[in-house]
This record gives sequence, C-alpha cells and structure tokens, in this order.
Amino acid sequence: MIKDWLYFSKNDLLENICDKLSDSYDIEVWKESGVIEISKDKLSVDFELIEEKRWDEICASIMKDEDMHSLYQVTVSKDADEWAAVVMQAICNKLGGRFCGDTEDLKPVVE
Repeated sequence: MIKDWLYFSKNDLLENICDKLSDSYDIEVWKESGVIEISKDKLSVDFELIEEKRWDEICASIMKDEDMHSLYQVTVSKDADEWAAVVMQAICNKLGGRFCGDTEDLKPVVE
C-alpha cells in the first residue's frame, strides 16, 4: 500500500470525525492547524488540511465537480498498511468522500 494519500471530504472532517469514529479509534484533532491523527498502538493515519490556494488544477476540478468540502494530505505510518485500509474504509462509510493515492493518476482509490 502506498503511504501518501489525498482525502476528498464531503464533510468537515475536523468537526465530524470524533462524533463518527471516536468509539472505534484514538483520535486527536488540532483544529487550529487542520491536523488529525488517528492511532492505535504505534500505528497512525495522519491528516493535514490542504488550503484551497494550494490545490492543483486536478484537485480543484474534483472538489468543484463532486461538491467536496475539504481536501487533506494523508500519511500512513510504517507497518500500518492493513490497519490504515480499514480506517480509510470506515471513514468513507461513515463520512463519505474518497481517498486517492497521491500519485499522478490519483490511484488507487478507496471509496
């Protein structure tokens, strides 16, 4: 699994993630800096909000065309691949949106 992802969010993840997932995961949110850490033992999935002025043309087009709310850079910690896949799928199931590999073709995709 790749370590760097983009998360296209239909919801304000910073506001909603604890309500939807805190019963299943350890979650820390730093709203002022736009950072979220979901962790278990030494595994983590980290989110950092990408400001609109930093979106490239492809991301901006997806955000507009699909009525997405926020874009996050997502990093998966070492050895967390299987666990991160479960976390990403849980986020998509409960909050919508999708994860795309931070690659030229935005693949693979988790929805």
